[in-house]
Amino acid sequence: MPRSISRRRFIACAGSAVLGAGLCGVVWGTRRLRVADAAVAIRDLPEAFHGLRIAHLSDFHRGRWVSAAQVRQAGDLARSLSPDLVVLTGDLVTGSAAYAWSCVDALGRIPSPLGTFAVLGNHDWWTDRAVVRRALERIDAHVLSNDAVRLTVNGSPVWLLGVEDMWSSGFSLAKAVYAAGDNRPRILLCHNPDVIATAASWGIDLVLSGHTHGGQVCLPVFGPLILPIRSGKSFASGTKRVGPTTIHVTRGVGVVVPPVRINCPPEVSLVTLEPAPTHVVT
Repeated sequence: MPRSISRRRFIACAGSAVLGAGLCGVVWGTRRLRVADAAVAIRDLPEAFHGLRIAHLSDFHRGRWVSAAQVRQAGDLARSLSPDLVVLTGDLVTGSAAYAWSCVDALGRIPSPLGTFAVLGNHDWWTDRAVVRRALERIDAHVLSNDAVRLTVNGSPVWLLGVEDMWSSGFSLAKAVYAAGDNRPRILLCHNPDVIATAASWGIDLVLSGHTHGGQVCLPVFGPLILPIRSGKSFASGTKRVGPTTIHVTRGVGVVVPPVRINCPPEVSLVTLEPAPTHVVT
């Protein structure tokens, strides 16, 4: 018969397993960058936008725990996807806005016919949002602040809205909606997915968000361990629908403290627009 394991030995073994998982999360889990594909059906989508490919990047968190090399990998991966549109949904930096310059230099310009658009996240606000904005403009990213722009393909429009971070004093979805008017379809960039209920009440067609990092650490059965949102675990990552609105939440590229990812790899999302099926009532 094998000898029973003492309590002290069990605790030591368990501690070693946790430490090993943590080290794996730092060394390997934060660097397993992948592409997350999402197809989103949008009602009344103009034919010219059928199959439009959006590279969605978020939460670089360039700083002490995220190197320029990791940001560069994300930029290279996005370029390899040949997107039609690039969107950046906030948190370029952590700790200091000075990191924004090395972040955008590593990311570089990502060629796309419709350009690059961005919104700021809570960490950008907590450092110096003006510096982050200027850095984004260096790579020709159009930073949206409670505003809307008209994107046109072959004469057909889609409206792109962008808001300040929900945790900031500057957030106003109403201003962005009024800027777009009654025009549709409407795609909203908002760092925090907690916007979903309000976006659905305004009839937004698609929301693109980050902020959650997917939880960073996802445990079997329990799910995401760290989730700074009120909407619940179902909005940690991936695509969900609330009323008339679809939301896609990307896990993002970087990390914050604790600087680990376990069962939650970093990602660049590729969102493909499709027309919603029409139902004929007889």
